[in-house]
Amino acid sequence: MLMLACVAVAGGPARAQEVGLAGGEVRDLTGGGKAFVEVVAGATETFVGVPVEVTVRWGIEAGFAAKEQAPLFQRTLDQSVQVTTDWLGESPWRLVEPETAKALTFALEGEVAKAVALGTEERGGAQFGVWGFRARLVPEAAGELRLARTELKLALATEWTDDLLRGRTPVHVVEGIVRGAPLTLRVLALPEKDRPPQFGGAVGRFTISAEATPREVEVGGTLQLVVTIEGEGNFETFAAPDVARLDGFRLLGQREERDAGRFRLEAELSVASPRVREVPPVEFAWFDPNGTGQYVMESTAPLPLRVSAPKTADPMTPATLPFDIPVGPAPEANINVALWAGVLLAVIVLVVLLLRARRKLTMSSGEEQAKSADFELGLIRPGGDVTRLYPAYLAARLDCDVAEVAREDFAARLEKAGAPAELAKRATELARTFAAATYGPKAPKEIIERARATVRELDRVHFRV
Repeated sequence: MLMLACVAVAGGPARAQEVGLAGGEVRDLTGGGKAFVEVVAGATETFVGVPVEVTVRWGIEAGFAAKEQAPLFQRTLDQSVQVTTDWLGESPWRLVEPETAKALTFALEGEVAKAVALGTEERGGAQFGVWGFRARLVPEAAGELRLARTELKLALATEWTDDLLRGRTPVHVVEGIVRGAPLTLRVLALPEKDRPPQFGGAVGRFTISAEATPREVEVGGTLQLVVTIEGEGNFETFAAPDVARLDGFRLLGQREERDAGRFRLEAELSVASPRVREVPPVEFAWFDPNGTGQYVMESTAPLPLRVSAPKTADPMTPATLPFDIPVGPAPEANINVALWAGVLLAVIVLVVLLLRARRKLTMSSGEEQAKSADFELGLIRPGGDVTRLYPAYLAARLDCDVAEVAREDFAARLEKAGAPAELAKRATELARTFAAATYGPKAPKEIIERARATVRELDRVHFRV
């Protein structure tokens, strides 16, 4: 199978019937010294995935062009000729747009296309004007590419007359055909030896770089990773580097941009573990057909990050108290109020300390970490994301990375640590639900309540971590 390459259709779409062939008698002019057509390739051997480019050239003898050549079409073109093949229209070859602004129109497979003048050359003692265009493909399978038929059609007049209005005008016109020699290209398979598992079909020479923003992020927060690949090769077909398996991250989505000589991958990643200290190197492998003839592996530099725990409100901050505490000397009339306020505050602090002390007696170190995650307070904060808070709570209970929560064996780990089997199963299934679909702060109330109920049940479990 062959993959489409660079597409460049020149001019407007003009079908053969619109161009209008002269019609009538047909003569074979091949080898007659009046014109020639040929297909030229820089190399006749290439590898799978290496872009192949050929040039179709034709020439018209100067004397024939001046004395015998007539318009082939009713429509005026810069070059009144037509090129036809058995490979360009039926196979996935595509034209390469001429870079020069001096491109000339001609007919290709019944449509208007653009060619460039290639100067003059001498053949058999005669001077020929030469024109041509390029076509390109990226072969995806080993074997032979045979370009069997390439023909040039033009018109010649056997009789002329002088018209007062139109000048020298052809009276009898016949169609001439010039046939070019076939060309066979050999496509070699890429070697199996030393092929790295990261190889995604890239062939050529490349460089790879990466950048991430922001560099300071909370656990559960997101960052954008941009991977850029530049160089020469089959940018149309190679697979993007794998960023879905970067250790400590969860891939939320990615977007690709491809053009000639450049590939850009934008990936949105979520930080899944507080142990993350950097974005790991992104690996990219390619085959170098023209240099080493071997596979090349290159990685981006690691990108340092500063990862912090999710921010949670402190329930003992003064802003959360239901009254103001007087500061400094109070008027005599308010001494009793201040006294009672101080007593009430002392009672509240004492109760909180007693509850904490009692909790510590029954909680393992893993449960204490879960308490610090502060699931309930996180939910009532603006933008509180249950899909982030719930996995963080489970990870804290077992003292593990957030990325481990959605794994298949997590329910068994919960049960082994002390949770009832049915509760462990429900807790893990809910975590997988969040991993499959991110609801964010707008999660359905029913989902949030399920998470709250599960957390309350797990709070009553004495974990053995």
